[in-house]
Amino acid sequence: MDRYSILRGIVLVLCSGLFLFCFHSVVNAKVVFGSNGLYMMNDNGGARRQLTDKDDSRARWSPDGTRIAFHRNDDNNDQISDVYVIHADGTNLQQLTHYGGITGKPAWSPDGQNIVFHSEHNGNLEIYVIELATQNITQLTGIEEAHNATAPDYSPDGQRLVYEKSIKRPGLHHKNIWVMNADGTNPKPLLPDPKLEDQIIIRSRPRWSPDGSRILFTESIGEWKSRIVIATIGGGTKVLDLKEKLGDRMLIHGTWMDDGQSILLGVELYEDAKKNLDIYHFNIYQYQLETGQLRKLTRNTSDKNTNPDWVSGALSVSLVGKKKVKWGKLKQ
Repeated sequence: MDRYSILRGIVLVLCSGLFLFCFHSVVNAKVVFGSNGLYMMNDNGGARRQLTDKDDSRARWSPDGTRIAFHRNDDNNDQISDVYVIHADGTNLQQLTHYGGITGKPAWSPDGQNIVFHSEHNGNLEIYVIELATQNITQLTGIEEAHNATAPDYSPDGQRLVYEKSIKRPGLHHKNIWVMNADGTNPKPLLPDPKLEDQIIIRSRPRWSPDGSRILFTESIGEWKSRIVIATIGGGTKVLDLKEKLGDRMLIHGTWMDDGQSILLGVELYEDAKKNLDIYHFNIYQYQLETGQLRKLTRNTSDKNTNPDWVSGALSVSLVGKKKVKWGKLKQ
């Protein structure tokens, strides 16, 4: 064998090894969540990777899984937040709003061209939409009278929005789930509004199922106890039975996973009847709807592993562990 053949063989071996190294250095990052910054992990809880190190939360994947929208609290005032977008590899941070009040809970349109969010910059929490190509922002609710509308989410066909709406009453307000057209017209309650004399009922964080047939939301009755409810469009409701598995002293919220076959849950558990900040745990779980199986994806921690979001399909990102990023405000 001549020298050229030997060198060629060595190069092939090295290239093959490099390929295997690169192959094993990527993960299928499908879950994004807030935990003193944004993190990603695959959908079995492994390969956790830090994306940002600011006070960021309520992250939502773009439909193609390449970008993430979220809201960021101001470093010096937690009553100020704005909506940002970042690429899934941690690059190209862009601030979309500059309102100076509470602004957040963004959600993408199915075509990835618009993001809806809520903001109180005009005095009431109302829903707005920004067209990403032009940066034009349009107010959708509260134009004629205050709606106190928050947490919008698009239907899979992009034609409608589901959202929370406050119902005024003495003391704490009720909240109900409402649906309207994507242009803000024809708003209607998904379920009958609670009666003013009822015990406080807060229905919140609605999410449309991938097939458009169901809406998932959190229902809280009283203090520090909540449950997941799934409402079928034009039909009844189903409550997920999690009390036996997790107890009833919890705050919980969910989103769809596995294209509607599972629910991804963010759970805040308390060990006593009162909200004792020294005795609580945050975790993310997967709940399979058909079998009722509950699987913990994160470890017990006082870090707020909250508001998880799942994207379908494989998204390959470098497994680099914690990533420190220097952030700066970017102009629109």
